[in-house]
Amino acid sequence: MTHYEVLGVDRDAAAPVIRRRYLALARQHHPDVNTGPDRVEAEVVMRKVTAAWAVLGDPERRARYDAQLAAAEGPPPLRRTPFRPYDEDDAEDDVDERFDAIRVGDDLTDETIGTGARPPQLLTILPAALLVLGIFSLSAGFVASFTPLLVLGLVGLVGSGLAFIAAPVVAVFMSRDSERD
Repeated sequence: MTHYEVLGVDRDAAAPVIRRRYLALARQHHPDVNTGPDRVEAEVVMRKVTAAWAVLGDPERRARYDAQLAAAEGPPPLRRTPFRPYDEDDAEDDVDERFDAIRVGDDLTDETIGTGARPPQLLTILPAALLVLGIFSLSAGFVASFTPLLVLGLVGLVGSGLAFIAAPVVAVFMSRDSERD
């Protein structure tokens, strides 16, 4: 039983509400008020009420207590979507028709894999080759203090950058042209 339940207040109750509830319970269950056979039970209830007030009446202790309650409860449960079993009939509708013809042992041709448009091999090698040439020429030009090698290195680096940008663009345009055919 939490301190909030002992006092009969909500967790988000304001401090004055908690204080009024404590005073009302203290008047009702104080052992000096309750004489006779109910006195022992009143003392037990009064101890619980006093312990709850000691925690909830102090803002710092209440904050720590709320943090402990939140940690004990754990995170709120995740809201999950209901389980839907896998339906093979639905999956068959989504299969790409290009791959229907592929079977084990079949030759994989451009027609079964994709559109058949491939960029020229030079276009795929050119950016890396220009980068290596540019770095090599620059480093050799600095070591030898030879200006034509430095210029060649700079041209190679700039060409490499342009080729890295141009290669994918050319490949995209080539694939668009082959799709039209």
